[in-house]
Amino acid sequence: MLKDGFPKIAHHPGEALEERIIALVAVLLAAQIELGFLVDRRVEAASAVLVEVAQEDE
Repeated sequence: MLKDGFPKIAHHPGEALEERIIALVAVLLAAQIELGFLVDRRVEAASAVLVEVAQEDE
């Protein structure tokens, strides 16, 4: 089940601790990847603005 775009981590009777840990790691990796994409996009946008400003100053 998805919650806020990520799989919901919930304990189910009979679910092994290892399965819960694997699910948590998967969610954390997905969040890290998404954060990386957001940072990359912002860096690209900031770089484009800096290039534009530098060209205007010439």
